Amino acid sequence: MELQYFSYFQPTSSVVALLLALVSILFSVVVLRKTFSNNYSSPASSTETAVLCHQRQQSCALPISGLLHVFMNKNGLIHVTLGNMADKYGPIFSFPTGSHRTLVVSSWEMVKECFTGNNDTAFSNRPIPLAFQTIFYACGGIDSYGLSSVPYGKYWRELRKVCVHNLLSNQQLLKFRHLIISQVDTSFNKLYELCKNSEDNQGMVRMDDWLAQLSFNVIGRIVCGFQSDPKTGAPSRVEQFKEVINEASYFMSTSPVSDNVPMLGWIDQLTGLTRNMKHCGKKLDLVVESIIKDHRQKRRFSRTKGGDEKDDEQDDFIDICLSIMEQPQLPGNNSPPQIPIKSIVLDMIGGGTDTTKLTTIWTLSLLLNNPHVLDKAKQEVDAHFRKKRRSTDDAAAAVVDFDDIRNLVYIQAIIKESMRLYPASPVVERLSGEDCVVGGFHVPAGTRLWANVWKMQRDPKVWDDPLVFRPERFLSDEQKMVDVRGQNYELLPFGAGRRICPGVSFSLDLMQLVLTRLILEFEMKSPSGKVDMTATPGLMSYKVVPLDILLTHRRIKSCVQLASSERDMESSGVPVITLSSGKVMPVLGMGTFEKVGKGSERERLAILKAIEVGYRYFDTAAAYETEEVLGEAIAEALQLGLIESRDELFISSMLWCTDAHPDRVLLALQNSLRNLKLEYLDLYMLPFPASLKPGKITMDIPEEDICRMDYRSVWSAMEECQNLGFTKSIGVSNFSCKKLQELMATANIPPAVNQVEMSPAFQQKKLREYCNANNILVSAVSILGSNGTPWGSNAVLGSEVLKQIAMAKGKSVAQVSMRWVYEQGASLVVKSFSEERLRENLNIFDWELTKEDNEKIGEIPQCRILTAYFLVSPNGPFKSQEELWDDKA
Repeated sequence: MELQYFSYFQPTSSVVALLLALVSILFSVVVLRKTFSNNYSSPASSTETAVLCHQRQQSCALPISGLLHVFMNKNGLIHVTLGNMADKYGPIFSFPTGSHRTLVVSSWEMVKECFTGNNDTAFSNRPIPLAFQTIFYACGGIDSYGLSSVPYGKYWRELRKVCVHNLLSNQQLLKFRHLIISQVDTSFNKLYELCKNSEDNQGMVRMDDWLAQLSFNVIGRIVCGFQSDPKTGAPSRVEQFKEVINEASYFMSTSPVSDNVPMLGWIDQLTGLTRNMKHCGKKLDLVVESIIKDHRQKRRFSRTKGGDEKDDEQDDFIDICLSIMEQPQLPGNNSPPQIPIKSIVLDMIGGGTDTTKLTTIWTLSLLLNNPHVLDKAKQEVDAHFRKKRRSTDDAAAAVVDFDDIRNLVYIQAIIKESMRLYPASPVVERLSGEDCVVGGFHVPAGTRLWANVWKMQRDPKVWDDPLVFRPERFLSDEQKMVDVRGQNYELLPFGAGRRICPGVSFSLDLMQLVLTRLILEFEMKSPSGKVDMTATPGLMSYKVVPLDILLTHRRIKSCVQLASSERDMESSGVPVITLSSGKVMPVLGMGTFEKVGKGSERERLAILKAIEVGYRYFDTAAAYETEEVLGEAIAEALQLGLIESRDELFISSMLWCTDAHPDRVLLALQNSLRNLKLEYLDLYMLPFPASLKPGKITMDIPEEDICRMDYRSVWSAMEECQNLGFTKSIGVSNFSCKKLQELMATANIPPAVNQVEMSPAFQQKKLREYCNANNILVSAVSILGSNGTPWGSNAVLGSEVLKQIAMAKGKSVAQVSMRWVYEQGASLVVKSFSEERLRENLNIFDWELTKEDNEKIGEIPQCRILTAYFLVSPNGPFKSQEELWDDKA
C-alpha cells in the first residue's frame, strides 16, 4: 500500500478558493472602507507592526481572505512566490491571510533574530490546523497533539525530553542500530531480487514508493516493533495502521476554510469535512490503542514467567515509554498515562518519515542530473570499501554500517547541498505566543511566522553560484564547518531554535546509509533522460513527477578484488612486462590525447574512472596539454583511496620537438613534472626523429623551423634525465628501424620503448622484428585507426575481416584489434573516456585468436595513417615521406 505523509498547509483547493471569493465579495462592500482606514498605514515608528509593501499593495488584499488568493494558484509555489515578494519588498514583511496576520522573513539575519533569545520563546508554538484539532482530539485532546504541535510549555519540555533521551539520542540510536540495518537490508533485498529476476540484471523502481516503505519500516520497527505477518489472513497491525494513517494523511493535506478564516468554520461542518475527520480520529485511536495494548500484554506475560519490571524486554520505543509512563505523570499533563505514548507514536511515524524520504528523492534526482557528481561519489564510496576489504580480508566487509558513513565526507556534502537547494520544508511555520520585536518592527501575539528557508539558502550574498548543485562548496575551508543542526542560520533544512526537528541525527544517519548503499551496490539511470525537478505547491516540497530509476546491481570487478597488500602493477589484473630498464609496465595503458587539446573536467573524471576499474598506465605528452589534468586526477585518486601510492601507477610523457635540443630536454622534463605534480616519470620519450626551433607548441610549423636532430647530444640529455632519477625509463616515438640504429650507435642506455602506430591495418612487421631483436618494446597507438580525427581512417573499425572475427567470438571489432596487437608482443595505449569502453578494453586478456584468424588479419591491406606531414619540407631534413619513415612498412 502506498504511503502518504503530512504536508499541513496546502492552499490549492479550488472549492475553498471559490467559497472564499464569494464570501469576500459579499462582505467587501460593508468592510472595504473600514479595512483601508485602520490597519494598513505605514508604521509611525520602528516599534509598530511590520507592513506589507506599500499602501498601493493593500488594494490587493481582499476583505476577510486578505492575500490568501495569491497563494491559491495551483501552478505556483508558496516559497517561490514569497521569494519574489522578498526581492521586491525586502527580507521582512507581513500581510493578512484570512483572519490571521503572517510575518515573512527571508534572510539569515532575520531568521536568526526570530529563533534566538526571547524571540525564540515567542515563536515556540506552531499553528494547529483543523485536521490536528479534530483527528488527534479523538486520541485524547490537546495533550495528544504530539511533540511537533503541542503548545510550548512545561508539558512540551518534558515530552521532548522523553523523545530525545529515549528514542533520538545518539546512545539510544546506537542500541537500535541492528534494527535499523535489518529493515534497510529487507528493503535492499527486494531491489536485489528485482534485478536478479530480470534478463538484463536491471530493474525499474519508483523510488518514492520504495523510500516511503523503507522509512515506514525503519521508524515503525524502532517505535512500535512492527513486524509484517504475511501468513495470517486478517490484516496485520502494520497494514491496519498504514490504512488509517493514509486516511489521516489525506485530511492533513486538505485546506479547511476554518484554518484561515475561523468565522467560516461552519462551511467545514456543512461539507462534512469535520465529521469525516472525527471518524478518522476514532479509527486511528483504536488502532494505536490496540498496538499499545499488545505491548502491555507482552510485558505482563514476561513478568508472569518470573521476571520483574527491570527485566522487561525493551525492544522498541513503546516498551521504553511504558516503563517511563508507569512513573508519575509528566509535569503539566493531566491525561491518562497512555496518551503521551499515542502522541509520540503518531508524531514519530506520521512526520518522521517525510524528511528522509523527500531529501533522498531530491538528492537522487540531483545526482542523476549531474553524473559527474555521482561518479565522484562512487569513487569515494568504492575507495572506502576497497580499503575496508583489504584491512579485513573479508568480503563481508563490503556491508555498510553507521561507522562507514562518518568517513564519507563527499556523501555528507552531497546531502547538505541537496537540502540547501531543495529543503523538505521550504517554509518553516511558527506562531507567536506573545508580542515581540523582529527587525525593528512590533509583532503582536497570534502572528503566523513563515521563515522562507528556500529563499535564504539560495542567497547570492552567502553562496557562490547559489543555483548550481556543487557539493564541493561544503569541502572548502570556508564552508566545510557549516552544519544543518540549527547553529548555522544560512542553512536550516531542519529548522532552528527550541522547535528544531528533534530527529536530525536519526534522519541524517538514515539518509546517508541509504544513499551510500544505493551508490555502492547499484548503477542508477533515469529512464526518461533528465529528471524533472518540478515541486508541488505547499509547505512541504514533494516532486510533481515521481522519481523512477533504472537500477543495475553492481558487481565488484576481479581486478579490484585481487588487489594485494603489495599494491604492485599486477594487482590491477592487467598483464605486465619488464622493460630493459628493469621497470615493470602494464601492457595496457590509457591515452589522454584529445582532439580539442587542453585537459578538461571530462578527462579528469575519465582518468579517475579508469583508475577505479583497473588501469594503472597513463600516457600523456607536453603537446597533448593533458599533463595538468592527469596530475589532478592522480592527486584526487590518492585522496579518495583509489590508490595508496603513486608507485602503483606507470606514467609516461613525451617532450615536443621544440624541446628536442640538448640544453632543453631536462628543462622540458622538469616542466612536465611540475604540471603532473610528480617527482618522477616512469617513461619519458622523444616524439619524432626531428627537432624544431624553440617556441610554442603548434602543428602549423614553418618550413624554416624544421631541423635535423643531433641524436648523440639529444639522447645524451635523455640519458642524464634517467641518471638523475627524474624518469625511470627513456624511449622514443615514431622512430624507424634506420633511425633507431643511428641513435643506438652512440647510446649508453638503449631506448626501452618505441611508441608507434600499429594496428591490423598497419602491422609494422619489419619494425617489430628489429625492436624485438634489440630488446625494445613496441608500444602501439592508433590501434583503431584514429577514427574520428581529421587524419583518421575507418580501415580498422570498418574492416569486414575484423567484423566477421568479432561476430564469431562475440566481441567488438575494437577488442579483436587490441587482442591482435597484444598477441604480437606489443603494449597498447588506447583512448576511451566512457566507462563502458574502459571496461571493454580490459576484457581482451582471457581469450585468443586462432591461427586462421591471424592468417585472415595478415591479409588486410596496409596503410599508414600518422604521416607526420608537418615534418616534410623541400628544404628540411626530410624531403619526402620515404625519407622520414625510411619505408612504408
